[in-house]
Amino acid sequence: MFLSTVRKPRVNKYSCSNILLKGAIYHFRQCIPQDIVPCFSKKEYRLSLHTSDKRKAARKAAIMHNVLWDIFTLIREDGFKMDEATFRNIEAMADKWLVEILKDDELKRIKGLVDHAFWHVDKDFNYESNSYDFDSMASMVQSDIKEALKTNDFKPFVYDTNTGEYSGVYGIKKTVDDFITTHALDIKGEELIALTREIAKRYVDYLEIGKARENGDYAVEKKLMKDIFPSSGTNISSYTCAKALPLQDIQDDSDVTILEAVNKYYETKRFKDLAAGTQTEARRALTDFTSMLGNIPLKDISVASVRTFRARYYKMPKERRTKERVHLNASQLIALAENDPTVQIRTERASCKSLAFIVTFFKWLEKEGYCFNPQIIKVIAPDKEKPLVNANEKRNRYTIEELNRMFHHKSYVSDSFRYDFQFWLPLLGIFTGARLDELCQINPQDGILQSKEGIWYIDIKDNAEGKGIKTAAGYRAIPIHPELIALGFIKYAEGQKAKGETLLFPELRNRRADKKLYPKASRWFNDVFKKEVGITSVATKTKKEEKKLDFHSFRATFIDTAKQLSLPLSQVHEIVGHTEDRGVTGIYEERYGIAILFHDVIEKIKYDGLDLSKLKNNRYSR
Repeated sequence: MFLSTVRKPRVNKYSCSNILLKGAIYHFRQCIPQDIVPCFSKKEYRLSLHTSDKRKAARKAAIMHNVLWDIFTLIREDGFKMDEATFRNIEAMADKWLVEILKDDELKRIKGLVDHAFWHVDKDFNYESNSYDFDSMASMVQSDIKEALKTNDFKPFVYDTNTGEYSGVYGIKKTVDDFITTHALDIKGEELIALTREIAKRYVDYLEIGKARENGDYAVEKKLMKDIFPSSGTNISSYTCAKALPLQDIQDDSDVTILEAVNKYYETKRFKDLAAGTQTEARRALTDFTSMLGNIPLKDISVASVRTFRARYYKMPKERRTKERVHLNASQLIALAENDPTVQIRTERASCKSLAFIVTFFKWLEKEGYCFNPQIIKVIAPDKEKPLVNANEKRNRYTIEELNRMFHHKSYVSDSFRYDFQFWLPLLGIFTGARLDELCQINPQDGILQSKEGIWYIDIKDNAEGKGIKTAAGYRAIPIHPELIALGFIKYAEGQKAKGETLLFPELRNRRADKKLYPKASRWFNDVFKKEVGITSVATKTKKEEKKLDFHSFRATFIDTAKQLSLPLSQVHEIVGHTEDRGVTGIYEERYGIAILFHDVIEKIKYDGLDLSKLKNNRYSR
C-alpha cells in the first residue's frame, strides 16, 4: 500500500467508530495500516479512555485518532525501509531482553536479594528517602513511557553520540545501548529506533510484572508472557529457574551451614572492628542461636523454627555464668528457667540486644549473597525498638544532702579507705561527669596531662588495659576541676606514674575474660558504700516511680547542674562524651580547646551547700 492511496479517515468529535465499551469503561481503538504494522508490532492500537461517558469518550478518541494518523504520516514520509524479517528479528531481541531482566529479577528473589533496581531509574527522583510507593512509582514510569511512544518522540530513549551522554527518561537509552554492546549488534538508524521502541514496550510489561511480583502475583506475567510465547504460555518464573540456569549455578553457597557462616562472619573487618566486649556478647548470641537450631544449612532454616527460638530466647536466665550453669547451653538454660519459677529471667532489653546481634549477622549474610529465607530477618527482630531510656534505667541526680552524707562518711572523715579508688571515684564522678568504666581505665602514664595553657586534664582514649570507649564522642579531654586538684588528685596521679603503673587504680585488675575493670568498683559503691550512707532506693520494673541512684547518678548530677547554671550545652556534651547532631557544620567543626572547656564549664561547676572541708587534709594532699 502506497502513501498516495492511503487517506486519513474523517473522524469528528461525535464519531463513535473508534471507541469500544469494555465493562463500564470506554476504550480507544485504531487499526494500524498494514504497511507500517512493523513499526508498532501490532495490528490494532487500544488504550483506555478512563471514562464511562460516551460523549467524553468520543471526544478523547477523536483527538487520539488525529494524533495517531499524524504519526502514521510522519513514518511514511520518512520512508520506512525495514523489511519484515529484520523487524521480526528486532522483536525477538526485545523479547530476549525482557526474558533476561525478568530472569535476573527472579534469581534475586530466590536469593532474597531483590534490590528493586527497576524502580530506581529516574535520576531526578529521590528514591533513597524510601517514602514512595513501588506501585505508584512504576505506574508513573509506565505512563511516561507510553506518552513518549504515543507522541513518537524517540529522543528521550536514544543515546546522543555527539555528546556521549544519555538524555531523557528512565534510562531506556542506556538499556538499549547496553543491550547492543552485550550482544555485539551492528544496528543504527531506523533499526535502532525500532529496537528502542520495542524495548520501551517491553519495559512497560516489565514494570507491570514487577508490580505484580511485589505482591506475590505471578498470574499477570503468565498472561503477558503468553503473548510473547503464544505456543507455550511459559510462566517466566519457571522459565528462568528451570530452563534458563541450573539451580546449582544460582545457589553456589546453598550448603553453607550456620556455624560455617558464623565463623566467616567472625573473620570480617566489620566484626573485628567491634569492641572486645561487644564481640563477646555477639559470639554468645550467635552460639545460642546455633545450639538451639542446630548446625543446619542456612537454606534449611525455617521461619517457624526461628519464631520458636525467638519466643523462647526471652526466657533466658539473668545469671548464666555461675558455677552451676556455666556448662549449660542455651536450650538447657532456658529449660531451667521454664521449669523453675524461682530462676530470675534477664531483662527484655538484654534479650533484645542479643537478638539484634543475630539480626546484624543475617543482614551481613544477605549483603554477601548467602541463600536463606529473607523473612528470617523480620521474624527474629526484637519486638520493639530499644527506648532511649527505660523507665527503670533513668538515673536520678543526687541531692546536696545525699552528697554530704557520702563525703561525710567515716571513711572519708578518718581517711581510712582500704583502696585508693574508693576515695577518688565518687569525687571524680561528681566533678567530671565521666562514666565509671572510663574513670577505672585511666592510664597515669599518658591519661593525666597538662595543656600548653597549664591546665590539667584527663585524656579519655583507647590506650589502656580494659579500654572500651562507648562511642566516638567518648574520645575526649576532660579538664580537671580545681576541687580535685586541691584534694591532691594531680599529686596522686603523678605518684602512680612515677611507680610505672599503667592503671590509675591498679587494685581494680581482675581475671575477667572481658577485661572490664569497673565491676569491683561498681559492686563496692552500689552494694556497700551507698547502703552505709543510707541510700537504698532503687527503681525496678514494678516500682518505676522510685528514684534510681547509683554511680551513674553522679553523671546525671553533673549534667543537670551544668544545665541549671545555663552553661553552654555543646561544651557540656563534649565534656561528658555525648553525641551531638550538628548537621553539616559538624563535619567541619573541631573540638573545643582545653582552656575553653575549663573556663566556660568545669571552673563554673559548683555545688552550693556541698561541704568537702573534712577531706582537705587527706593523705593524698600532704
